[in-house]
Amino acid sequence: MKNKGGVHVKEKKRFPRISSLSFEHPTDAAALVALRKLPGIDKILRFLFGMIQEKRTRLFFLSSSVRVTDKQFNYVHDLFIEACEILDIEHRPELFIAQTPFANAFAFGIDRPFVIVNSALIDMLEPAELQVVLAHELGHVVSNHMLYYSILLTLTNLLRLGGLGIPFGNLALYAFVAALHEWFRKAELTSDRAALLVSQNIDTCFKMKMKFAGGRHTEHMSVEEFFSQADEYESHGDVVDSIYKILNNWRATHPHVVARMRELNRWYEQGNYRDILAGDYISRDSEAHADMSDTWKNAFQNLKQDIDDSGDTLTRFVSELFDAGGNIVNAGAGFFKNIFFGGSESKKDV
Repeated sequence: MKNKGGVHVKEKKRFPRISSLSFEHPTDAAALVALRKLPGIDKILRFLFGMIQEKRTRLFFLSSSVRVTDKQFNYVHDLFIEACEILDIEHRPELFIAQTPFANAFAFGIDRPFVIVNSALIDMLEPAELQVVLAHELGHVVSNHMLYYSILLTLTNLLRLGGLGIPFGNLALYAFVAALHEWFRKAELTSDRAALLVSQNIDTCFKMKMKFAGGRHTEHMSVEEFFSQADEYESHGDVVDSIYKILNNWRATHPHVVARMRELNRWYEQGNYRDILAGDYISRDSEAHADMSDTWKNAFQNLKQDIDDSGDTLTRFVSELFDAGGNIVNAGAGFFKNIFFGGSESKKDV
């Protein structure tokens, strides 16, 4: 294919029939397994969200933005088509560019998903970086995140309207919403992985994220210095700083940029990225038979690794409590299973 300047670029590896299970973050995968077990939730959400919010929102962008085709923003169209082909997306979403000065993009819809890219990103990003953003949003689509994100939107709106109206009911609702926010932050990490699979260049992914943090002039930035910021954020400070970090993350739908860069780099260096690149991945044909028995265990092992690797004062204290009180995998799995299942599931499913 050609980039924006008409220069031929190297053909990238493609992943025929790849399943999102191959690259989903462990915590994201565990939450998706739990949500899919809620009886009838898929059908209910598809009806309510698809018939009302999805149609209305698509009509809004159809009437007020530019739909990307081979005749409108054709170079963006080429980037998008290539990303779809690499991830082997059978039903390609629509892509719109909306006029707005805020650098952002998002995926929307369940039955007929579409992707919105704000015009500020077209001005700020090079074509390869823009493709990283497009692939990130496609990661949300292939992992079916928007179906369950609609639960979070619905419950958040319910809390704004006063909640359940029953004694202590709002406390349980707040806990559930908090768990969903944590899940969606991990869902962002899944989509970052999808973006890397499309880009196949970790430096391009880093450069894009640095632009989101500091603007377009990356010639004045340094990846090494940015990672030093991440080290300082993770390792320095006292308990008060730790509390402020929690407050800054409260109800945030995205992890901070420095955390996302570190997590993506860890998957690139220590995860199964290179295995997938070599063709070793779960296919959509075999995903129904994939062994999901270790999903929860992998999720909380990942959590334990995050805690062990962190230099944060409060995180170290929590780690010591877990070590003193028992196995973090069982403790964490039991906590989140109570949130999702009300404690009704048996231990053998953990």
